[in-house]
Amino acid sequence: ASLGDVVTAPEADKYYVIQGNGQAGQVSWLYDNNGTFAANAAATVTTGAEGMKYVWTFEFSDDGVAAKNLTTGRYIHIAGTGNGGAVQMQDTPSYFTIDVSGEEVGFKNASGRYIDMGYSGVGPVTWDGGVTGSRRLVIYIANVEEISELSAAMARLETCYTTYEDYLPGWGEKTFDRGTEIGQYNCSDEVY
Repeated sequence: ASLGDVVTAPEADKYYVIQGNGQAGQVSWLYDNNGTFAANAAATVTTGAEGMKYVWTFEFSDDGVAAKNLTTGRYIHIAGTGNGGAVQMQDTPSYFTIDVSGEEVGFKNASGRYIDMGYSGVGPVTWDGGVTGSRRLVIYIANVEEISELSAAMARLETCYTTYEDYLPGWGEKTFDRGTEIGQYNCSDEVY
């Protein structure tokens, strides 16, 4: 994906990239990090196949707008009802409204809280106060060539495989906390 024009009114069935902004002007790019709403701080968005994780589509209903990550199929959920609340990813649509200020927008939930990217531009929480400071988002048209349902599904499968590979014994860099205590995985070496 590469960047196209800035839009403030996204349309259904088109592809977009969303830029976050920190309080001191730091630029970041929103994506779904294995089920966690995240941002990658960089002056420009990653392009090519690696950049597909930054691509979003929008869905519309009487309840508002929902933003869906193209690679994972999960939706942004602005969960916080107060300042410092959570912004998450979930499997079902979560609706919000888009407030516009010039070429910048803010995603606002029913409680009047916006996605706020924090001072660094990468620490998403909820906050009130309108489309200013670190609540400023910019939506760019994503120029995506030859994307298909098959290639999107393949990207999701690759993400799952990479996560699986991280936990393989003698291979991955992550391990399960194994044992019989609460919160531990009680399994044999063979099952692991």
